Amino acid sequence: MLWNIFGPQDVRLLADNVVTILETVKSMTQPDMLSAMNNALTVFKSMDTTNIKEMSMWGAFKAMRSKEMKKSIGFMIAFLQKLSKTME
Repeated sequence: MLWNIFGPQDVRLLADNVVTILETVKSMTQPDMLSAMNNALTVFKSMDTTNIKEMSMWGAFKAMRSKEMKKSIGFMIAFLQKLSKTME
């Protein structure tokens, strides 16, 4: 059954990383994380990704003046700062 999908090397790698895999699954199934992922997927599904308008740098700078964009940029920077600390 699993051998049809995973070869012996794949199974060894899964076994070597089972704790990390389970920790990741545990984190992903926490209510706050499920809610965040669901929100992101809902927003993505509501977008017409085939009809995204091109934006110049000036248009991007103008868009970044909005309160929503400032908050989003702040979130992104804080997230990336914390992520980079885990990589040190």
